[in-house]
Amino acid sequence: MAAVSGAECQGKSIADEDPDPNWVEPTCYGCSRPRDLGGLFLPGWRVAPDVIASPFVAEASHRDAEGHLAWPIAVAATDCSTGICFSADRDFQKRLSAEDKAYITGSLDYYLLRPAPLDGRAYRVLGTPDGIEGRKMFGAAGLFDEAGTPYVVCEGTWLVIPMPDEWKKSSQPASKS
Repeated sequence: MAAVSGAECQGKSIADEDPDPNWVEPTCYGCSRPRDLGGLFLPGWRVAPDVIASPFVAEASHRDAEGHLAWPIAVAATDCSTGICFSADRDFQKRLSAEDKAYITGSLDYYLLRPAPLDGRAYRVLGTPDGIEGRKMFGAAGLFDEAGTPYVVCEGTWLVIPMPDEWKKSSQPASKS
C-alpha cells in the first residue's frame, strides 16, 4: 500500500465522482468537511483497483507539544479511509444504493507506530478493503510519508444497515447552520 506516492490524487475524488449523494456525510471531519470549515478533507482518490489515497497536509494547529502531528489528528486522518476504500470498486456503492443500504462505523483499532514529524514532509493516507463477511466490511488505512514510512495504521469494521430515511437526500437544499 505504501508504494503509492500521492501524485495520483488528481481529478475527481471518489466523493466527487459517485453518482449517489447519500453515501458521504458532508460534515464529516475526516473525509468531507472542507478545510476552510476546519476539516481534514480526505475524500479519497482511486489510485489502484483496491487502493484509495488522499494527500494529507498538516497545519500548525495539528502540532503537539513536541512538534509532531498530534495523535488525535493522525488517527482522525485514517479512520474514514477504512470505509471509503470500498468505493474504489466502482460498482460497490451502486449495489448498496440499489438495495437502499448504507454503512456505519462498527469499530476502529489504531496502531500508533511512531510520531509523525511536522518538518515540511509530505504525508498521504492510503486505504484498502480487507473483505466483507455478511453485513460486516473490513478495511485498513495508514498514514505514510513519501518514503513509505508508516506512522499510524487503522483497521476498521463497518456495518451495512438499511438506509435511514433521515439520511436520504431530499430535493430541498440543506440549511446551513
